[in-house]
Amino acid sequence: MSSILFICCTPYQIFNSINYNLAYKSKNDKYDMLICNHFKGSSEIAIKCRNTKIWNKCYHMKTEYHRTKLKTIVLIHNLDFSNMIEGENDYVWDYDEVFIGTYNNISSIIAYKYCKKNMKPLSIIDEGIGSYNIDKFINSFPRKQRLFRKISDHVLSPRNVNKLVLYRPEWYCGKLKLNIEKLPLVDRKNIKLVDLISYVFEHDRIDELSTVIIFDQPVDSPEIDEVTYKSFLKHITECVENSIIKDDYSIKWHPRTSEDFKRHFDNNTIKVNSAVGWETFLLDMKVIKRRIYLTIVSSAAFLSSMIFGDGDIIIFLYKMLHMQVPNIDAFIDVLISDGTVIYTPSSFEELKEVLEISFDSVCNT
Repeated sequence: MSSILFICCTPYQIFNSINYNLAYKSKNDKYDMLICNHFKGSSEIAIKCRNTKIWNKCYHMKTEYHRTKLKTIVLIHNLDFSNMIEGENDYVWDYDEVFIGTYNNISSIIAYKYCKKNMKPLSIIDEGIGSYNIDKFINSFPRKQRLFRKISDHVLSPRNVNKLVLYRPEWYCGKLKLNIEKLPLVDRKNIKLVDLISYVFEHDRIDELSTVIIFDQPVDSPEIDEVTYKSFLKHITECVENSIIKDDYSIKWHPRTSEDFKRHFDNNTIKVNSAVGWETFLLDMKVIKRRIYLTIVSSAAFLSSMIFGDGDIIIFLYKMLHMQVPNIDAFIDVLISDGTVIYTPSSFEELKEVLEISFDSVCNT
């Protein structure tokens, strides 16, 4: 019998933890889940996860709230989750293994220090591009924090990571030598999984999607401000509208994008509940067809290929913004060698050519 804790900070991590639970949990295993309040609706999601009965315990944890830096340091030093968990005054660490996704927030740091102190395995479950090209964990922190984090031992060490759990182990291109366990691909015919996900992430269904999906995302780069990004996104939509694709496209907004920003674009957008990940909408699709995804460098663009094996076309736009994205080229090379169709245009002229080729390809599939 094994006792495992999953710490989830995003809907995607919850989705993957449910998938892992159904695939690997045996009758006598005890799986607990901590859901952090990093996204809208996290408390309601925690209640629904608790109601599924596939977890031994499911907690909602307030890791995101106003506190001083000193208070955060004390919480980490004391390995203290008890004061953050809603309705639980007697939370006790007692696990054989801990799973995390994002590894640069307070919950992950506490988990890391707990596992290190008690010599317990710490595993990282699939969280998109970052999981496949891990180089140095310290790179996940802002530059101004790195020295302090390192001195305070708030940065994971490769020797303290037991394994990575990935949908596509063959896509791993990180420089760190880590054990890798496969997370099963999602079968839309798996009624138990589909029903569980549909219950936990209740949302308005999208029966059909446009052929082209443009993924909006926050641009965390000092060289690119909101005005520049807004102009860039406008040009992207115009480029699509002036191609043979015309109006067969939608914009999928990022949960943190403001309503004021969205108003600068037309109504041809996908309205997605921020408590529901893109993977859940892909799971709902009744009609499976190849699509074209445009993104600066969002993991959401290749989820259909990674999780479901749908074989969509991905167009990364980061070169058009002259962005430096660490390790991304190696990751793209691995995907292409595995048969994924990916383009990385450097200009709007190249993008127009790529759109023509891509649209012709999906229409003749």
